[in-house]
Amino acid sequence: MPETRLKVLHVVRQYPPSTGGLENYVQELSQRQSEKHDVAVLTLDRVFGSKERLPQTDRQGKVRIHRVPFIGWRRLFLPMVSRSFVKQYDIVHIHAADQLLDILALMNVSSSAKLFMTTHGLFFHTENLAEIKKIYLNTITRWSLGHHRAVFAVSGNDAKTLKTVGVDSVLLRNPIVPLGNFICEGNDLLYVGRLSTNKRIDALIEFMGHLKKTHPAIKLHLVGSDMENLWPELAGQVRQRRLEDNVFYHGFLDNDELSDLAKTCGFTVSASRYEGFGLSVVEGMSIGLLPFMHENAAFQETHALSGAGRLTNFDEPEAAARDFVEWLPRIRRQDREDAAAFAHRQSWNSVCDVYENYYGSVSG
Repeated sequence: MPETRLKVLHVVRQYPPSTGGLENYVQELSQRQSEKHDVAVLTLDRVFGSKERLPQTDRQGKVRIHRVPFIGWRRLFLPMVSRSFVKQYDIVHIHAADQLLDILALMNVSSSAKLFMTTHGLFFHTENLAEIKKIYLNTITRWSLGHHRAVFAVSGNDAKTLKTVGVDSVLLRNPIVPLGNFICEGNDLLYVGRLSTNKRIDALIEFMGHLKKTHPAIKLHLVGSDMENLWPELAGQVRQRRLEDNVFYHGFLDNDELSDLAKTCGFTVSASRYEGFGLSVVEGMSIGLLPFMHENAAFQETHALSGAGRLTNFDEPEAAARDFVEWLPRIRRQDREDAAAFAHRQSWNSVCDVYENYYGSVSG
């Protein structure tokens, strides 16, 4: 453990008021570390999809927030980062693989000891430009990560991907903040996350159309921000399938509102084709929601570790509905309690301790 109070800078492309798993992770980690260290966050000055510029500096609790302008868009951007600003920190901890990672590595080539990185799925959240992403990973990203003291992989899948390009990592799975200390036993399904193309909300709606034939009262609740403005088209799909009484979009909900809604549900659902980890699924498990999820690599790993829920193929929503109907009668309360126990073992304290030990190697 480091005995001195370190100056720690977390670097992440989006941060509250932007919402999502990555933002929540960095916010939670920063607040926890601020009890021992002087912690700041460096992020971009606009939420993707918005033209509104956020304050250049801000504060949340003990954490200082610094926002920088950028040129470009979500997938490719050039942030205006000052080398002199970054050099004042003992630890620079970068979250996810993007141009912030590459620029900070370039700035720090002569002093790589203080750079750390957590993967958060790297940049393989969709299949768009897959071949270009692989080339980028094998060249620029590999070079950038070569200048880091340690790289932390949030999943076995991330660790395996890095290994293919010769980058060793520390497996440190995502921790969660439990949504409560109760066990949900409702009938409805809950999706929590952004409304984005790769999450395939359209497949969930089609799935509900088939599920309604045998379970007309079951509901799907969609919770999350809609930065891509997808809901108008999705709402049309809901109307076309006559699911107005079965599919509900709630927008973003705070933790208390989400917990209240979750009490009417029994399942957390995701048709996402790719996930870095699937944080919201494990958070749902913390209150006994059983996951019904697409068989992507991250969810396969979660299912293998927890033994909870059911994998399916949302490429075929009708078959997925049959899977759900077949599985439903076999569910026991013990399954829900086991899922909650697994989720509650994903401790923030243990994750912070690992980071603290690695940071300590720099302070000496």
